Amino acid sequence: MEFGTIREPIVEGIFYPDEEQELHTRVRDLLRRSAVPAGNAASIVVPHAGYDYCGSVIASGMKAAAAAEIRRVVVLGPVHRDPEEAIYLPESGWFRTPLGLVTVDKESVLKLETRSASFVRNDIPHLEEHCIEVLLPFIQYLFPHALLVPLLLGRPVPALVDSLADGLTSVFGGTAESETLFVLSVNLTNYLEIEDAKRESARLLDLILSCSGSEILALRSSGTLTTCGAGVLAAHFRYMAKQPLVEILDQGASCTTNRDRRQTVEYAAISFT
Repeated sequence: MEFGTIREPIVEGIFYPDEEQELHTRVRDLLRRSAVPAGNAASIVVPHAGYDYCGSVIASGMKAAAAAEIRRVVVLGPVHRDPEEAIYLPESGWFRTPLGLVTVDKESVLKLETRSASFVRNDIPHLEEHCIEVLLPFIQYLFPHALLVPLLLGRPVPALVDSLADGLTSVFGGTAESETLFVLSVNLTNYLEIEDAKRESARLLDLILSCSGSEILALRSSGTLTTCGAGVLAAHFRYMAKQPLVEILDQGASCTTNRDRRQTVEYAAISFT
C-alpha cells in the first residue's frame, strides 16, 4: 500500500490559526512565555484542545524536549469517534498544517503494521481526529526535520494496550530510543463539574506519577476516570523498561478561558526522563 496521499488539516482556523505567519508567531510566543526550561525529555504528555484553552500547557510539555536531538516523533492519541479495537496507522505519507508538510516515517509504520493484527493502516480515523493534528505545529517549529509516526488507539482495553506496547518495544526499543520523542496526547478529564474535575485530575496525576497504567485502565473502564487517553498512558508505561523521573510541568483548565464557569476540562504537561 503506497503512502501517496496527504492528510489535510481539519481544525485549522478553529483550534489554532489557519494562516502560516499567525500560527508561527502563536507557537513561538507560547513557547517563549513558558517558564519550563528547554530539556531532554524522552516522553511528554500534552493536551489536545484549542490553543485558546491549552496552548500554554502544550508549549510547556513540548519545551521539555526542545533541547534534544530528535529524528522521530511518535504521537500516541485516542480515537474520539466510535472507537473500535484497533490501532490505526496512517495510509497518508504526509500530514499538512498551515506551516507545511510533516513527513510520515514510512519505515516505522510498515514495521509496526507487521507486528500484530491489531495494527491497521486506515486513514479514516485519522481524517476525523484532531488529537494529533493540534500538536503538529509545535513539532514543526521545534523539530522541523523530524519524521512523524502518528498512532491512534481505539477502545482502551488491556489486550489492545498490550499490543501497542509490544509494537513500540519491538520497533523503537534499544538504540533508537535516544533519537525518538514520544508524545502522548491526553486530556486529564472530560467535561465535568469543576470540583469533580479537580478531584479526578488530582487522582489521575497521582497514578501517572507512579506509572500505574493498569489501575488507570481499570478506573477508566469502570467510569471512575473520564480521561481521554487512558490507553496511551497505560501502553507507554508498559513500554518503558524502567521507572522514569516523572515531572508535572504545567496545568490548566478550560474554565479559565471559556464562558462556562460550571464545567471544565483539566489539562497537564508532564515529562518523563
